[in-house]
Amino acid sequence: GEPARRSVNVPGVAHSSIQTGDTDPIDERIAQRGDIVRHAGPIELGTGFTYLYVRDTEHDIIEIEGAPHAPAELDPWLSHGAIVSHDIDRLAAAYGAVLDAEPTPPIHLRGHAEFDRGTGLAGVDVRVTFVKVPNGSVEMWQYDAPEPTGAPVRDYEAVGAGHLAFETTSVDDTVERALANGFVVVDPPADVDGLRMVRMIDPDGNWVELLEFDDPDDPSSLQTRPDLRRPAKMDALLAEARS
Repeated sequence: GEPARRSVNVPGVAHSSIQTGDTDPIDERIAQRGDIVRHAGPIELGTGFTYLYVRDTEHDIIEIEGAPHAPAELDPWLSHGAIVSHDIDRLAAAYGAVLDAEPTPPIHLRGHAEFDRGTGLAGVDVRVTFVKVPNGSVEMWQYDAPEPTGAPVRDYEAVGAGHLAFETTSVDDTVERALANGFVVVDPPADVDGLRMVRMIDPDGNWVELLEFDDPDDPSSLQTRPDLRRPAKMDALLAEARS
């Protein structure tokens, strides 16, 4: 079917985020395309980053985060995948247990005109938390206003629907933790072309995939990347810039 334009506060996998030290080249490429829609912005929320939501040709949201503390010559990188949930405390605790990471204390945004402008919504009242992994994070949003409607997309192959994928050194061990924390296995672990993989749904009904490479030196594995822990390095640069 035709992809639907979903509001940013609809429950489910909401957007992916790309960070870059210099947003100008991305802005220029977007302007040249003409078929990619920008929300208002970039906006500033006092975090040290700038934020801009853009929608691709199928209305999916990509967040562009400007990180002026990062070296401008650094290639853009995937920062996080975002989920909108009715209960981020419950969901973050589940992901934290599965990914062996402590969720960050929630940040509350309310009565913030810049955030309303960037989301295209009025009177936003929202909390956000992160579950950080070595190469990014899972960002979780709970919109108390405007009240979100709808539910996560249940059809894995639906147009515009998304899922989150994580690489692990042991699919079986991670699945065991997931089952103990409200996840449900849909397709049991299977070995396919040098990968062990499994598809699950999280406690909210979002699709999640786990991957384990047979060869830890496989060039597709995150473990082979020299910048595996780039998010932590960016956090350190931001702390240095704000000190």
